[in-house]
Amino acid sequence: MKVYIVGDKCFHYTESVGQALETLGVDVKGLYINGFNRDRLSLIEYLKYKVNKEQYVSRYYQKNKEIIRKEIDEFKPDIILNINANYNYEVIDKNIIEMLREQKIKLTTWYMDSVKRIKSINQHIEDYDNVFVFEPDDVMYIKEKYPSVVVYYLPIGVAQEIFSSEHNIIGSSEFDISFVGSKTKNRLNILEKVASYCHNKNKNMIVYGKYYENESNVFRNYIDKIKFKLQYPNLYKFTTNKLLFGRDVNKLYCNTKISLNIHIDIHKGINPRTFEVLAGGNFELCDIRKDAKKLGLINGENIVFYKDADDCIRQIEYFLEHSKEREKIADAGSKLVHEKYMMNIVLKKYLDLVKLEKGIVYEKNR
Repeated sequence: MKVYIVGDKCFHYTESVGQALETLGVDVKGLYINGFNRDRLSLIEYLKYKVNKEQYVSRYYQKNKEIIRKEIDEFKPDIILNINANYNYEVIDKNIIEMLREQKIKLTTWYMDSVKRIKSINQHIEDYDNVFVFEPDDVMYIKEKYPSVVVYYLPIGVAQEIFSSEHNIIGSSEFDISFVGSKTKNRLNILEKVASYCHNKNKNMIVYGKYYENESNVFRNYIDKIKFKLQYPNLYKFTTNKLLFGRDVNKLYCNTKISLNIHIDIHKGINPRTFEVLAGGNFELCDIRKDAKKLGLINGENIVFYKDADDCIRQIEYFLEHSKEREKIADAGSKLVHEKYMMNIVLKKYLDLVKLEKGIVYEKNR
């Protein structure tokens, strides 16, 4: 069987999906598509863009369309897996979709963000044979809005090649508390209270993410930094204002006694970070999720949940003092993820669900 993957290169998911499918005996080819961003252009290209913006952007996407047409003709895939499809609708447009229909190629997408955050969701989601979502509430949302769409819940798996099952050496962790993620109001409120506790109790905490502007405009950057410091004085002391990716994230998890997980407000289900923290045998303290038990996540057994900031601090204080209990829970969490939520296991479910639908050829080589 052959699968052609389309996705961006911002995070590791597109590449990890491809590697997982290959371990399942699938012939894989992929194309990275990054949405047009004028800030990434060189000076010469930016000047070209300024002359005729619409024409420049059209040419940018046209190049990718030509690549897709050529590679599909040569590769002859059975399935297209378009990750976060409607981020890429400028490339896989109606014309490309019609070409896929003529060649009887199965068209699928896997949304690795809530569809409610994607403004272009109504572009052509109904043209996809199968839609997969990592946010459980999106299943009903899509069914109500697009009754003809075949949609499945599929949590995002863990990349084996990045989040390995390394275990901390007892007492070796550099940080007591860590968090990685973008800023949202609910995250900032909890992190500021946790940071206040860490400051008062002399605990070592580190937070990675873009929490104030980091632009070439030095004056703007300075002003935003001062505003953040004034509004979140304790959190500021522990914040490293940059993004962290891939193996660097895993190294941080493995070097932390307690990894915090704070979901953004719009996500009601389990985010990818939940499984990525646990995969390496790391202890995770997570805000309460309504679908946790359905996924095998049991409070106090393989993960620990907190209900609010005060409860979060109580749990931190307890588990920093009870290292053996913390490590036992972390080990159980790692076992669960390696049994059920590694990327190759999740992709096997994807293939099985696609196979349920008609019109798919299931030989490895055509």
